[in-house]
Amino acid sequence: MSCGDPVTPEWLIGMSAGAVCGVLDDPTGSAIEAIVGAAYGIAYDQDRFMSNWVLAGYSGEGGSTWVSPDGTGVARVDGAGSIRVGPA
Repeated sequence: MSCGDPVTPEWLIGMSAGAVCGVLDDPTGSAIEAIVGAAYGIAYDQDRFMSNWVLAGYSGEGGSTWVSPDGTGVARVDGAGSIRVGPA
């Protein structure tokens, strides 16, 4: 990816929630907005503080999947922003 290329959901796979929040402070497109919103929810909302969790997938309906650094936890964020955390 070069500086002029648009950011796509696929480009974000493997980034931590904190990195997504820091890099994409001006998102464009609904897919990117959904991922950035999920990243903020994972990283900072509801006392979760999971900014080191990594984006593992994006559903296209606004949902995303995040994995803990040690691989034992998974967080699923639906298109409405609801977050469910459980074992991997």
